[in-house]
Amino acid sequence: MVKPLKGIVVSNKMMKSVTVMVERIYKHPRWGKYVRGRKKYMGTCLKGSGDIPGITSSITHSSPPFLCFSP
Repeated sequence: MVKPLKGIVVSNKMMKSVTVMVERIYKHPRWGKYVRGRKKYMGTCLKGSGDIPGITSSITHSSPPFLCFSP
């Protein structure tokens, strides 16, 4: 089970995708000080509306969605 990540929406300029910046605090292995590490992840908004930049959002790891086209 993968833990869901919480972060801040940075960009929603794509149609159904958003960019979420996740920040984690960890102890530096050599110096012992606490360091903030930031990483950006791309997520898919299934509603198609997209989230507003600046709000908190949670993302979970999953396999890519399969596209089903009906004739």
